[in-house]
Amino acid sequence: MTKMKLKNLSICMLALLAFSFQSCLEDAVDETKISYTESEWADISATLNLPQGFDEYNPSFFGGNNNRSDAKATLGRVLFYDNNLSIDNSTNCSSCHAQKLAFSDDKAFSEGIDGVKTKRNSLALGIGSGMSLANYYNNFDLGFFWDERAGTIAEQLKETIPNSEEMGMELHALTEKIKDLPYYKVLFDKAYGNNGVVEEHLITESLEFFISAMVTGQSKFELAVASSNAFNNTPTVNLAGLSDAENQGKNLFINDCASCHSASMGPFLTFALGIPANLTRGNNGLDMVYEDKGIGASTGFSNDNGHFKVPLLKNIAVTGPYMHDGRFSTLEEVVDFYSTGIQDHENLSEQLKEGDKPKKFDYTQEEKDNLIAFLHTLTDEAMLTDPKFSDPFK
Repeated sequence: MTKMKLKNLSICMLALLAFSFQSCLEDAVDETKISYTESEWADISATLNLPQGFDEYNPSFFGGNNNRSDAKATLGRVLFYDNNLSIDNSTNCSSCHAQKLAFSDDKAFSEGIDGVKTKRNSLALGIGSGMSLANYYNNFDLGFFWDERAGTIAEQLKETIPNSEEMGMELHALTEKIKDLPYYKVLFDKAYGNNGVVEEHLITESLEFFISAMVTGQSKFELAVASSNAFNNTPTVNLAGLSDAENQGKNLFINDCASCHSASMGPFLTFALGIPANLTRGNNGLDMVYEDKGIGASTGFSNDNGHFKVPLLKNIAVTGPYMHDGRFSTLEEVVDFYSTGIQDHENLSEQLKEGDKPKKFDYTQEEKDNLIAFLHTLTDEAMLTDPKFSDPFK
């Protein structure tokens, strides 16, 4: 081959490489400039109340924020509220995890398909303070469900969606059910750039994006901590943003409750206090004999009987009834139990013992009132009302 031909070929190859490189750059730009065409928007808006752009969800567990991850969270939001997830079109994720209740339920046991009751109370999903539920659980090696038998949100979803007491819909059947719905063709394409192909793992992943995006930090307590430079060094310092009763309740909580509930407070207290999250699951002496053995039912070990996840306390005032079986309707009942009702179960957690007997905190009525006043400061109204977490169906 002549030098001239080689030179011309090299020029052509360089031009082709430059074109390819430019195309890659354009693809990268397009990744963050997702938008609906006119026909796509018609398919979306016929069924859904979604913004024409994408809400900024910033699901921190998945590393930063861009339009593609926001599109995945948007898809997850639609799936979360879609009755198509149940075999008889009667229920969806929000049936047991309502936004106004911090994505929990107000019944002791939730109702699934055919009115069948679940075996345990629904746990709240919202956590807040800049860290996703998935990231926080990973940080403290927590599992999902009261007995922590699932390692990830996706694993949890693979159990709940097909569960005969909840939605009764096998994931492979769900993909067939929704694959031809016009709004899902658009949403899957925007989320994954895959021409709208519906796949099982994409369903669970997008739901995981949405659930992990339930992050805000606007509770009264969080805002008071954020505005105080002293709190990290002296957590019992009175916070200017709290009332005298709320501050006294906070200090009582730190002295009596944080040894069990530091992790369950979420990052806004766990890291601020610097208290090791040494009790993420435990036996709190609800019964002498547990009908539901909790973690023991999963592991088969008798010393795990009566052990359950220590639930998150963010928005605790709106997530009643309380405990794994919803036996307590109010926070007053919960505080009364811890004051004088802890039972001497053989697996009772050490944090609730005094010597070899259950602790009796014997709170006065004023102390009870102050403690409950503090727990109310953990409510994040922004999370409970944020439109991007709401039902998008018309």
